[in-house]
Amino acid sequence: MRCPACGGEESKVTDSRELDESVRRRRECLACGQRFTTYERVDRLACPRCGTSDSRVTAWAELEHGLRRQRECVRCGHRFTSTERVDAVSVLVVKKDGRREGFNRAKVLEGIRKACAKRPVTPAQMEAIVDEVEAELFNTGLAEVESKRIGELVVSRLRDLDLVAYIRFASVYRPLQDLESLRRELDSLLQT
Repeated sequence: MRCPACGGEESKVTDSRELDESVRRRRECLACGQRFTTYERVDRLACPRCGTSDSRVTAWAELEHGLRRQRECVRCGHRFTSTERVDAVSVLVVKKDGRREGFNRAKVLEGIRKACAKRPVTPAQMEAIVDEVEAELFNTGLAEVESKRIGELVVSRLRDLDLVAYIRFASVYRPLQDLESLRRELDSLLQT
C-alpha cells in the first residue's frame, strides 16, 4: 500500500477496526511517518459461502489506488476477493439532524444501487459515480460536508446517466414530497 504523501510502499498497521461492510486500518508510513487510513471491503468480510470470518490471503495485486487481495476461507476453502483502498483525507458528513459521521463510500453506493434497481446501469457505472463524488469531496479539502451536498453530487451524475434512477434518488434528497413537486421535476426534465 503506497503512502499518499511520499509514495513509500512500506507501512505498519497501528489500528484495525471492523465496520459494517469493511475493515478500517490506520497505517503509518515507515519512510516518512505519514499516517493514513485504508478500508478493506468485500460484499461481506465473512466467507460468502459459510459465513466464517477467518480467511487467509493467497495472492494480492497492487491497483492504482489500493490493493486487491485473493482470500481463502480457512473453514471451507472457498476463494473470494477483497479490495483495499487509501483514504488520504478524512471527511465528516453532517447529517440533517446535526450528527456527524465519517464519509462512508458503501452507503453512497447502496443508495445508488437502490435508485438503479432494474435499470440498464452497470455496476461499473455506479462505482464510477461513487469514485467521482469521493474524489470531488476529498479534493475540496474541507473537513466537513453536508449530506445534502453528497446527494446533489450523485443526483447531478445520475441525471446524465439514467432519468428514472435520477428521479428515484432525487426524491430522497430533494423536496419531492408530493405529486405536484414530482410533476414540476418531470416537466423540467422533459423541457431539456
